[in-house]
Amino acid sequence: MEAHAGTELADPQRSYAVLIGSARYGHASLDDLPAVANNLARLAELLADTTIWGLPRRHCVLIPEPASREEVLDAIHDAAGRADDTLMVYFAGHGLAHPDVNGLLLALPGTDPERTYTALDFDAVRGEVLGTRRDVNRVVILDCCYGGRAFAGGMGGVGTAVQMAEQTRIAGSYLLTASSATRQAQSPPGETYTAFTGELIRLLENGLPGAGELIEATHVYEHLYGELRSKGRPLPQQRLSNTGRALVFARNRHLAGTAPAPGGGGRRAADQFTRPDAPAGSVGPVGPAGPAWTPRELVREAARLRSASVSAGGGGGGSAGAGGSTDVGAGGDGGAGAGGNGGAGSGSRSGAAVVGDAAADAVLREWATRRPVQEVATLAVLLDAEQDRRGSDVVDAALAGRGPQAVAGYLDALHALADEPAAADRVLHQAAGQSVDIVAATYKALRSAGRTAEADRLLSLRTDRLRSTDDVLEVTGALWSADLEAEADRVLTAAVADSPEESGRLADALLSIGRQDRAFALYLRFQEAVVRRPLPALVQLLKGMHDAGRDDDATTVLERWIAGTLPPTAPLAPSARQAVTGLCAELRSSGLGPYASTVLGRAASTLPPADTLALAEALYRQGHGEDSVLLLSTATAAGPAEAVVDFMAGLREMGRPMDANALLDEAGRLPAPEVARLLERLETGGSTRDRDRLLTVIAGRPAPARLALLREPFLADGRHDAVFTPLGTLSDPAFTEVLEQLRADGSPQDLVTLFACGARVGAGHLTAWLARMERARIPEALVLRAYMRDRGVPAGGRVPAFGKGDLRAVADRVRSSSGLALTLAALQVLGQDEAVAYLARRAAASWLNSGQRLELTVSLCRRDLGGAARAVIKGGGWDDIGHLVETVTGLHAAGFPDDAAYALRCYAVRLGGGRAKKLAASLGLEPPPSTSYFPMLRRRGLAPAPD
Repeated sequence: MEAHAGTELADPQRSYAVLIGSARYGHASLDDLPAVANNLARLAELLADTTIWGLPRRHCVLIPEPASREEVLDAIHDAAGRADDTLMVYFAGHGLAHPDVNGLLLALPGTDPERTYTALDFDAVRGEVLGTRRDVNRVVILDCCYGGRAFAGGMGGVGTAVQMAEQTRIAGSYLLTASSATRQAQSPPGETYTAFTGELIRLLENGLPGAGELIEATHVYEHLYGELRSKGRPLPQQRLSNTGRALVFARNRHLAGTAPAPGGGGRRAADQFTRPDAPAGSVGPVGPAGPAWTPRELVREAARLRSASVSAGGGGGGSAGAGGSTDVGAGGDGGAGAGGNGGAGSGSRSGAAVVGDAAADAVLREWATRRPVQEVATLAVLLDAEQDRRGSDVVDAALAGRGPQAVAGYLDALHALADEPAAADRVLHQAAGQSVDIVAATYKALRSAGRTAEADRLLSLRTDRLRSTDDVLEVTGALWSADLEAEADRVLTAAVADSPEESGRLADALLSIGRQDRAFALYLRFQEAVVRRPLPALVQLLKGMHDAGRDDDATTVLERWIAGTLPPTAPLAPSARQAVTGLCAELRSSGLGPYASTVLGRAASTLPPADTLALAEALYRQGHGEDSVLLLSTATAAGPAEAVVDFMAGLREMGRPMDANALLDEAGRLPAPEVARLLERLETGGSTRDRDRLLTVIAGRPAPARLALLREPFLADGRHDAVFTPLGTLSDPAFTEVLEQLRADGSPQDLVTLFACGARVGAGHLTAWLARMERARIPEALVLRAYMRDRGVPAGGRVPAFGKGDLRAVADRVRSSSGLALTLAALQVLGQDEAVAYLARRAAASWLNSGQRLELTVSLCRRDLGGAARAVIKGGGWDDIGHLVETVTGLHAAGFPDDAAYALRCYAVRLGGGRAKKLAASLGLEPPPSTSYFPMLRRRGLAPAPD
């Protein structure tokens, strides 16, 4: 552990601290934390101690048992305004999470957990801390217990710690947090201080070996992490956000000699051995002032210690050399290594052998901890050459514990000694076992040193150690803190579990700390687990997606829930009906009304009428009458229309007759086949009153809709003429409007029906229509002429003629392609096939506008008049090559590839073989026949030469 060059202690005369603690709580759900009072008192003493920091007592504000939020915020505000070097804010007490608050709440003595306004929102603390000058260091320490009240999603342990660290991150600050799931975890019975703050106090009291003269904030974290982990207590988190310089706020008492002796004295194992040629009384192989072995001498000394212990033990299991690989890790002095578990044959080795191994390990460890990294690298290579795997492991573990820069330098030195040093991968394994923040820092150090492959290997090794969601969050939290977003994404991608439930838990945790994109991606990937959640949890997720502007994602999840709840064929089970009604209620109470409408819409389009009606009744009985109406209204639009009779009966049973009438009115605006079936049911077995109301709705519908109804067999016999006869007396503007609508998307049969309605009114009415249409050169006048001639209806005393002269007059004068298309289609309905073919050819030859010709062709194709369309194609002439190409591509783009291919075949000679083939290939059409068999046409200049 090495201090950064150029670090200096924060100036206590220009620094301020605010220490806040809540030990006693009035609400029954919040346990008292008596150790918190001791935390505050002792921390204040230590910060004021000149051997530690020397903060003036007037610069340290203690707030035990704060009476109000204002008391806390005022103190932080005042301290932030006075601090010129460092501002420290410490809080110990209960932390709270609430679904309606996106962040941490600090519980004060008078806080009621159900009334969030009685707690101190950490966002307010953040705002006051940020009130300092930009160049002031900010240190925030939170020691929170959640009293069993974990974050949303069931988080606890490390997950809760990472969540709190992310939610309390402050720009330009150093944050150190500890979060415990229970009071016992935070404040163990019988201990003077809380678990986390107790370790911090002991660190300040005793100092830190190997940290140098000053203790940096990151050194504090590393030490606390190791101590708390070794005791099985909740692990801390740290977040560094652009602090700009190393944070130092304590002198190291260990070097000052004022620290109490840890553990009661006794020399360390390494201090019991001296170099053979050292002066009498000199101890320690690697002390700064003492004699030092060279790497090769140390290898021999380690072998001597091991062999000596074997001899002393009676030749028990051999040395811990080539076959004696032992997991030594980074354990404590004198005992790391075997722990009673030596190399090969350890089962028969004596106690002396174990002591000998421990002695050798201690010498190697102490030397590797203190000496320059290139010397340590030399030692590692020599140990590998001697096949001393145990010694190599000890050295690698000790080196990995020296920090990120040491690991990077160690790898540089190893590669300077050998092309593929075995110790390189071993030290990466050891580094991967360090605390997650150290792993992140080591990754950055390796990248900075140009060792990208080793950095990626380190991250992979750490990822391989992940065993739970808490592990994943711990690693990604450290990577986020180190501004390694891409690397955190890599870990998340690699760590996604096959278990949908565990992945859903990870997504919950990511969402709770603001990592929405990653969380939503996981939810969408494991929808099956998401939709099995209790309805309140599902709705909370949907609301989170909605609030984040991710409505498409929310709809995807909702659709998956619907698909799994509403059976496509089987009857709706009571449990499913209850789930739908419950979900709609939750959605509306959460302000997600449109999502509830989506659920009801899918139910209406999926369920059979009987189940739809049962669901509507269930919604009504739970007090959601409006949803009942919405469901039945949507089901009416989805059909079948006959079910409307049952729906209306259900609404009237619920006491909603006006809604029933409105439902009938909606049904009257359905497509013609549905309305005809509904009218038939009402007439054969329904209410006369409802039938008359439906006929009134029909009578008010636009003329094209009524004409469509007359195509239905039930109404083709002339019943209800009172509703349809007015179609025969349309005024000129109304007639023109109907004609335009029929040209756009109407049926040619409807045009014939319109003339039939006029015939019912009287022959004079048809005669007047014909005269007006011909004066206006309306092409549909031909249809009326044909209709009157076929039915013998006189005009002016005689039946109108219908011959080629009439057809030529229309073809030569009319320029409305849509009108001519409707005319041709209606003439075909009347059986005038010869007239259709003649009119199509004549119009194609007469019209010079290629755009109108193409428009007519497309209109005919859409009306399934293929013969007429091809007559236009063939008779058009297409003198301009560009117009011909436009016609072929236009027909293809309109969705008529066969007609496009026909046009291409007709005019392949005019296009030329090469161009025709290229055009066909570009459109995916079959190429036309070759034009090479037209030599006479080409010689006469009637066909183009080949391209």
